[in-house]
Amino acid sequence: MDIKVESKAISENNDFITRSYVIDGSKSFRIMIIKKGEWEHFPRPLAEILFELVTLYLQEAGNGLSEKGIIYLCYFAKHPLCEDSESWHIRTIYLAQKVYQWCEQPMIYELAHEMTHYIARHMLKDDSWLEEALAMTASYYFVKKMENFYRNKISPVDLSIANGLALYYERQKRKVAKRPKSISKWYLNNQTTLEGDLDSEIARQLHREFATYFLPQFYQEHSNIWRTICHLPSRCDSDAGQLSRWLQACREDNTDIHVQYIMDQLAIPNTCL
Repeated sequence: MDIKVESKAISENNDFITRSYVIDGSKSFRIMIIKKGEWEHFPRPLAEILFELVTLYLQEAGNGLSEKGIIYLCYFAKHPLCEDSESWHIRTIYLAQKVYQWCEQPMIYELAHEMTHYIARHMLKDDSWLEEALAMTASYYFVKKMENFYRNKISPVDLSIANGLALYYERQKRKVAKRPKSISKWYLNNQTTLEGDLDSEIARQLHREFATYFLPQFYQEHSNIWRTICHLPSRCDSDAGQLSRWLQACREDNTDIHVQYIMDQLAIPNTCL
């Protein structure tokens, strides 16, 4: 069952385009697009697309929000980033995309990734390869989710958005080889690289591979798998320790079955027994 998300009307002034949300009747959340620099003339229709993504994300993972949350969204030329903050529930997310035709495709991909870091609530120094891989999974998953959302609408503009997202999704998936016969062997062969520099290109490729290997589990109908993200512990001494703590934390809302599946596929034992 989806988390109940009520979207408020979009407001706009010279500095921001804003949408507010109410989650499960009590939690308030707001995302504010900063109209500055390359985004000074940020188009309202593009903002509406990104706000739809936020709605879909909150419906699946909004349980991880505090009573009040704010994301400031703005442009940063170098790379997308969920910036550290003294208050984890008020953070700035930077996207590395200027405004151009079809820019909603990479923007959706980047925003879904960075929102996963926001929901996980960790500082950058506490990020783990697992969190990066799950954020990459979110990129793939929500691009496809947004494609389906717009395909169910009837206007030619919406259909064009859906077709563009479908092509973008396939281009991203083509970067990854076919699923290996044994994911546990894949993990064993790449464990040292996974635990190394998270920002290296080879590590990012491994994150893509993890994402595509586990996407079928995330696509299960009526799954509550995205609710596990808020329970993900920060970087630990070992993958087994981090996953075991994650498994325990997810038992409070009966989402531990999803973590157990990941552990089984990677052949990682539960160290908290």
